[in-house]
Amino acid sequence: MTEPNPLLYRKTMMKASIPLDKSESDRESRKRLRAQWLYKLTNTKDLPVLPQIVANIDQWVRDETISVQQVAKGIQAEPVLTGRLMRLANSVLFGGGRKTVTSVAMAVGRMGLRQVKQVVYTITLPQLFAAESFFDHFKYWKHSLATATLARTLCRLDGGNADEQEIAYLSGLMHDIGIILFISLDSKEYLSLIKKLETSEKSLFECEQEVFDLDHAEFGSKFIMDKWNVDPRVSKVVAEHHSPLSFGRTPLKATRAVTVANKIVNLRGYTNGIEKETEPLEPEKLAEIMGIQPRMADNVLLKLDDEVMNMECMLGY
Repeated sequence: MTEPNPLLYRKTMMKASIPLDKSESDRESRKRLRAQWLYKLTNTKDLPVLPQIVANIDQWVRDETISVQQVAKGIQAEPVLTGRLMRLANSVLFGGGRKTVTSVAMAVGRMGLRQVKQVVYTITLPQLFAAESFFDHFKYWKHSLATATLARTLCRLDGGNADEQEIAYLSGLMHDIGIILFISLDSKEYLSLIKKLETSEKSLFECEQEVFDLDHAEFGSKFIMDKWNVDPRVSKVVAEHHSPLSFGRTPLKATRAVTVANKIVNLRGYTNGIEKETEPLEPEKLAEIMGIQPRMADNVLLKLDDEVMNMECMLGY
């Protein structure tokens, strides 16, 4: 048997004992934190699941043989949803001066099944996550609602069909779900990052990458893909909503719509409660971003404010 070389052994031990430089130490710390977050996401048992009504509405939209009466019967099993849906169907958003809607079937008929699906998601998601004292849930969900509403409009202006507009809305509603997941899984760790953000010139997205080697877009996308049975296009859009493709054409219209909508609603003052306040966005700037006429941009922003105000009143945000 060959004896170990003492000199080689000594050199190896010396190399192992040399401390890592700061940059290498930071990289190791980031890798460790990333692994910890992903482990928590995979192994935490009490993460919220989508209720049955959401799975049902997804199935009803795909079923071309389903009747309005069948959908109404399914919705009536959910009293809170029924009440808010009726109130919304009678609001100005859906022609509230016309004949009063007096049944769920009438509400579904007036709004359409795709719109009902979007409302179901909008009502359901905020109920799935517990509130934290340091985090403004109202501002967070108002930001998500504004992003979803504007993304749907921008997708339509971009030539998106009804299916693409729906993906834009649902993706906009869920685009920051990674933030609330970070908070749910380890509020203390994430609060320390938020405090760092207060004195940093970087965005929340950049700070997350710098500290965790993981950002809320990737984290939320992975959760949606692994834990919630929704259209895979939604998780793709969520993953890419901070991408540099913001102002260029992308194969998926919903990606462009959500990315731009997120920027616009932040500039409009609808921040998620963590991102820093920014200057209000004027119609001329929106027109430049979207490549549309200033008058149309003005109408888009005014409609956004009206829709968000009416939706939050109707849905209890």
